[in-house]
Amino acid sequence: MSDESLRILLAGPPRSGTTWVANVLAAAPAVRIALEPDNEKTSLLAWAWKNGLPRFPALGPGDPAPDFERLWRSAFGGRFGPFLSRSWLTRALLRRGRSAERRIAAKAAPGPRPRSVAPPTVPALPPSDPNEVRIVKTVHSVMCLGWVCDVSRPHHVVLVDRHPLAVIDSWRRLSMPDGVRLWRAGLDWLEAVGAAPENLALDDALVRMALQLGLMTRCIDDFGDRHGVIRVAHEALCLEPEVRFADLCARLGLRWTAAGEQTLAAGNREGGGYRPVRVARREVGKWQGRFTVAELDRVEAVLSAFGLDLPAAA
Repeated sequence: MSDESLRILLAGPPRSGTTWVANVLAAAPAVRIALEPDNEKTSLLAWAWKNGLPRFPALGPGDPAPDFERLWRSAFGGRFGPFLSRSWLTRALLRRGRSAERRIAAKAAPGPRPRSVAPPTVPALPPSDPNEVRIVKTVHSVMCLGWVCDVSRPHHVVLVDRHPLAVIDSWRRLSMPDGVRLWRAGLDWLEAVGAAPENLALDDALVRMALQLGLMTRCIDDFGDRHGVIRVAHEALCLEPEVRFADLCARLGLRWTAAGEQTLAAGNREGGGYRPVRVARREVGKWQGRFTVAELDRVEAVLSAFGLDLPAAA
């Protein structure tokens, strides 16, 4: 990176609260934020440059992935704004491209499926202020945070932690496909180290979610142990949002202003689905009573195999 902008990487598992944290931090002065530029469902650059990588890439430092490296350098380089990651234009162009791809595939002769049609051209943007703060938020690169940091060189990494049962409860309530994409990789990891619990009910979606979350959390923890990171607990943010966010801003070198307080207040209301709008205090322990004793035992058995403790309720 050639400029002097402050670069912050914000990461955590899906549904851990990263979007909420990113939106509040974005209220600080001189902040430019990119929400999930590596999400091929909402980002033109990810669709163009993930280039066959899975939804949750698993890359180690030094692994070659030149297009993905280009994506991450561009994300922190300020070459595209928020409208490229979550906008009506992006979604419309992606839908159009995918519709064309399906039409081509339907007309194709039997045989190997044709390569996807070229994605829409990413519009050129003017250079951004080199002195601005650039925050990139990801939930899809948690399996390769070391690789991402090697290629993008953020000054700070913020990891958002949330109670595992709160995350799994959210995955289950929303029937999230992303909640079970990596369960087989989690099982393979346990078997490779000889830690797989016996008699796992692999046809149970809850067990699959626990396998995926265990693998993600283990990767995040291993990365955090090796690097100087800032870890924030979602539950603590919910209980004392103004105090905790002001402290986080201070640690990151951001200014906590009235705009941040207004952003917190605007989002502190009834909401649902994927929108980051919630009554913060009600999120703490919200999962309690939604799991049977047998379900809790199954989740705990899987997470403990990854060397993870199931925290007590906040």
